[in-house]
Parts: sequence; structure tokens; C-alpha cells
Amino acid sequence: MALNNLQKQSFKDIQDNEIYQTELVNEVINVTENLYFSQSKFNKISFEHAELGELDFTQCKFFGTNFIGAYFKTTQFNHTNLNYANFSDSTLKQVTFENCELIESLFQTCTFSKIEFRHTNINLANFWGTNLKGIDFSNTEFDAIEVTLDQLNGIQINALQAGVFARLLGIKII
Repeated sequence: MALNNLQKQSFKDIQDNEIYQTELVNEVINVTENLYFSQSKFNKISFEHAELGELDFTQCKFFGTNFIGAYFKTTQFNHTNLNYANFSDSTLKQVTFENCELIESLFQTCTFSKIEFRHTNINLANFWGTNLKGIDFSNTEFDAIEVTLDQLNGIQINALQAGVFARLLGIKII
């Protein structure tokens, strides 16, 4: 099914399809399951309060995307640009971000369960109010992220990232 020049299309009836090189602009989308998006562009798309399950986004670009209050389950983002995306108040269960760009993205007051950030740039991402206990940031890239001190308990980081958190705590490493 070709979805180029898609206008006000509902995804509810599409299952087990692959969608390639599609550009969506100013749409409200609710995707329920089994879709693979490749090299697709999502321009000012609202996934606000959407239920998103069993999705794979590979080499996609999201611009001005609103995921506020969305529910994600078993979703993969691979080699995808999600800079400035807003995931605030969302639930992310079994979600993987691999080789992605999440620069200055918002994850405020989110619920995470089995979330993975692999080789992903999360520089200046905001995690205020989100429990990060058990989250492995050790192979992510960042110079700074926005968190509160109580959120740091139980996160996993590498030795180079320890300096970022030492500065946050006011510790000087000599």
C-alpha cells in the first residue's frame, strides 16, 4: 500500500505493513500495532495521548513532534532523529532508542519500564520528575542532562559521564 501524499489517513486498519519514505504534516495519529516506518518524515505530528504499540521507526525524522501523554509499548526507534520531541507525561514500556538523536527532548514526569537508550545522543534532554532508577545511560552521549538529584539514585553511567554528575553535585575533580 503506497502512502505517499497521505491526507487524513487513519492507521487503525493497517497491520503488518511497511511504510517507506512517507511525509506526514500536521496530522493527529493513533497507531495500534505492527507497523514498520522507514525513512519517513513526521512534521508537526501530534501523537498526544495516542496508544502506540509494536512499532518500528528506522531512519525516520520527527520535527516538532508531540508525544505528550502517549502510551508506548514494544516500540523501536533506530537511527531516528527525535531532537526536541516532547514525551512528557508518557508511559514507555519495552521501548528502545538505538543510534538516535534525542537532543533537548523532554521526558518530564514519564513512566519508564524496560526502556533502553543504546548509542543515543541525549544531550540536554530533560528528565524532571521521571524515576530513572535502573536506567542504563552508560552508552549514551551527553555533556549535560536535566535531572534532579533525587532522580540519580540507581542510574547506570560510565566513568566519563561521572564527571557530568560530579559537576551537578558541586564536586571538583582534580
